Order: sequence, then structure tokens, then C-alpha cells
Amino acid sequence: RGSRLETRPALASLAFACSRTHVRSRSRSFALARASACAMVQVLPFPAWPLPNILGASAQPSRPTAAAGAAAWAAGSVDDMRPCQAGCGLAAAPGSDRWGVPFDTCCRGCATGRGHEDTCAGFPLPPFMDDEALAMAMQVAELEGQHQAHTAGLRAERESRAEAASVSDQLWGDLPSRVGEGAQGPPAWRRAGFFLLPCCFVSCTSAAGRRAWRTFLRSWSVTIALAQVVILVLAIQLHGGFVGVEQNPSIGPHYHALDAMGAKNVAKILRGGEWWRILTPMLLHGGVMHLVGNLLVQLRTAAVLELLWGHSAWLLVYVVSGAYATLASCVVLPKQLGVGSSGALCGLIGAWLSFTLITWNQTLPYDIKARNQQVVSIIFSILMIIGLSFMPMLDFAAHIGGLISGASLAMAVFAGRLQHRGTRWSTRCLGVVICGGLIIGTLLWLVYNTEVDERLLHLCVPSECK
Repeated sequence: RGSRLETRPALASLAFACSRTHVRSRSRSFALARASACAMVQVLPFPAWPLPNILGASAQPSRPTAAAGAAAWAAGSVDDMRPCQAGCGLAAAPGSDRWGVPFDTCCRGCATGRGHEDTCAGFPLPPFMDDEALAMAMQVAELEGQHQAHTAGLRAERESRAEAASVSDQLWGDLPSRVGEGAQGPPAWRRAGFFLLPCCFVSCTSAAGRRAWRTFLRSWSVTIALAQVVILVLAIQLHGGFVGVEQNPSIGPHYHALDAMGAKNVAKILRGGEWWRILTPMLLHGGVMHLVGNLLVQLRTAAVLELLWGHSAWLLVYVVSGAYATLASCVVLPKQLGVGSSGALCGLIGAWLSFTLITWNQTLPYDIKARNQQVVSIIFSILMIIGLSFMPMLDFAAHIGGLISGASLAMAVFAGRLQHRGTRWSTRCLGVVICGGLIIGTLLWLVYNTEVDERLLHLCVPSECK
């Protein structure tokens, strides 16, 4: 009939198979159904549906396929097919409006007089279309829909399997594959190792590996870690070396040697005016075991957060949280020495939770599952930190103080990522008030209400005492 020929051989084969399967076995009916299906497939155009671009606009809108039109009519009755009253050559849309009045046009454009819409899902009615041909078209549409659903299911299964087999990190990228690893991906021990220490599995032979190592080595996490290692080595070398495990279970120098290096000492802060001891404890550690435990967190989790937040925001949260953790420890445990960067690391964990909640609605659809899992892991880590902080030789005040100060400071630092101006300013003001109030209130309590143990003014290493 002058229509351009855009047939699909696979669809024609499906139609022919349907005619052999579902039509009565009498020769006349068989021939009529097969001829109707083939004629319908050849005459009606079958262009592909246009895919919308990222802005939501279609490229070149086209008429729907006959299979799509048949599928749209599959739920209705054949006898209800009526031509569109606007004379566009399509059938009226099936169904009725909310008042129960049947539709008499194929689309909204024809109903309002604006002209036929190119994206209309109406079904064209050629003159030769009869009941058997319509049934054949619906069968073809049903088979095509089943085939597409099956293909989509297989594709989703392959993607989920590939996602489960792959291991990725925001800083270090994907786990490099080895020769011989099949579709199941790397073995469990390599996944676990990459999750704990990804730097041990990424080499500098590739451009991505060199870029990851360069970013890692230039971070504040590594710089501070190197300073912490050097200070512990100096404390051991300058103050009598290692002591027995009964004196220092962390395998390090005597505790009084740490006081000489700048440990938290309330008596020397208040009586001697050594306020720099508010900052130096985050660079000191009680021993090798203490240092290794903190560095695992600092070089693994904290380095990724620095990449995510930026160097300045990360350093601000780290220093302020560590300083407030020392203040909180001075108020709650004024008669004990204190060292370690765990308060600053707890501040990063608390800030991580605030950052995730602030950027909650900015997650891409395919990252929602990962975001939810991340929030659960953060909350679980915070609960573990609080629970383990009350064990012997652990400073629970520094840990909890770091969590609270880091979470409140992150509200002020990351409030600019919120979408609405009112919410942005209210969140920032609330973070400044909470964090500033905590620091000022704790500092005033330390100065005016904290009892000083005078014995802390005269500490010395046993081998150096006179």
C-alpha cells in the first residue's frame, strides 16, 4: 500500500510460528491467518522506539510498532476497537475516563485539537485487519514481550554476577584480575585482602596504579602517619628503649617517656601552661601495637575520606576532633596520661555519618544500595567504638568526644552540599553552635572545675629519675 518496507525477519518467523501453533488446523483458516500475519508484518512499519537522552527529550519520535499497539490492545475487547474521531487513522484509545465515558480519540493531542502526537500508542487499523489478524498480532506481541523479558533477566543476572565478582575501591580502583580467574572473579582471600589492605594489591606498572599511589602518598593521612612513626621511634630511642610487656602491653617505651614527648597531662596543662599538649597526643602512641591499630584505620578508611572530602576539610575535621577528644579526656580522666590518634579517627567516623546524611538525596539510583549498606556499616562501627571504649587502657572519653565533635563539625563543613538555601544555612548554624558550644563548655569546665593531681608534675622515666 505504498508503505515503506521495514520488516523484521525474526518477528515474521514468530508470526509464522504462531499461525502454525494457535490457528485452527483447517487449511483455509491456516492460510488466511498466515497470510494476514505476514501481510501485517510487511505492511506495517516496525521502527525502533526512540531512546530518551539524559535531558529527557526524545531524539526523533516515531510511531509505535504494531506489536506494541497489539500489546496495548491485548487487555481490551476486539469489538471495542473504534476509529479516532479526529480522523488521524488510528484506533481510539482503549478504556474510559474517571466518569466511565469511553475514549473517542487515540491521544491527548487529538482530543484537545492540537493534532496527532507522534508518541501516541494508538493502534493503526488497516482495511484488511480482521479478528484473526488482530489475534495473530497480539500473539506476536506477547511472544516478543516474553523474549525481551527473558533477555533482560539474563542481562541483569550477568550484571549482578559480575558485580558480585568484582571488588572496587574509591581510591585504589578495581582489584586487578589474574590469569586463570573465571567468571566467578578473584578468590575470597584476595577479596578480603583487597578490602583490608588494597595498597598491597595495586602495582605501579599501570597508569591507574601510579595515579592511585601518587594520590595516596600525597595525602595528609600518609604524612601524619609518617610523623607518628618517627615520633614513636624517637621516644623509644631517647628514653631507654622497650620495656617489658608487664609495664607496657603495647610493646613500647615506658609511659613516663611519653609524658616527656607531649602526652596529655592535666597538671602540666593547667599549672605549667603547656596548652600545646592539647594537640600533641594525637601524634603519640603507647607502643607498636597501638600505632599499628590506628594506622590501619588511618591509612585505609581515613585516606578514602580525604579523597572524598578534600584535603582541607579532612585536616580540619581530624585536628579539631583530636583536640576536643583530648579536652574531653582531660575533664573526665584528669589523673591519667593520654596518647593516641583514636580520638581524631573517631571524629572522622562521626563526620562520615553526617556527610552521608547530608548528601543522602544526591545518590545516583544505582548507588542507593551501596549507600544504605554504607550507613549500616558506619552505625555498626560507631556502636563497636562505643562498646570497646570501656575496656581497660582505652580512653572512652576521647573516643566519644571525638565522635560527637566530628559529627557536629561536619554539619558546618559540609552544609554547603545541601540543595536548599534555608536548609543549608540552618544546618551550618546548628553545627557551629553544637561544636563551638562543646569546645567552649568543656574548656571552661577544665579550667574552673577540674582537680589537679600534683604528682603528675614530677613524672620521669625510672632509669632517668634522680
